[in-house]
Amino acid sequence: MREITIGETKSGEIDAFELQNQYLVDLEKGKKYEVSMRSKVGDSYFLIFPTTKLPTKIFESDDAEDDAGIFGFDAIDEFKPEESGKYAILIPSDGYASIEYKLFVKEVK
Repeated sequence: MREITIGETKSGEIDAFELQNQYLVDLEKGKKYEVSMRSKVGDSYFLIFPTTKLPTKIFESDDAEDDAGIFGFDAIDEFKPEESGKYAILIPSDGYASIEYKLFVKEVK
């Protein structure tokens, strides 16, 4: 599992034959974060959930909801964690094509 810090951009690629890419990030309870997955082609989609306990709720963001970004393929959402700790950002493969992406996490003031 890769790590990403607040304010950092990670470039990645997910192959059609891969199941998923995963990133770990430290988030604080009560703060709001913007998470964006940007891609020029392909479906941008990510999930966020805590790694310290079994998730009762999984946060989901999909580009199909708002057609964000220049080509409408970007998934951009705000997330407010219920607990402080490590969270996983999971980027699933669409199973059809290789997708290059940029993942960015920032705190929203």
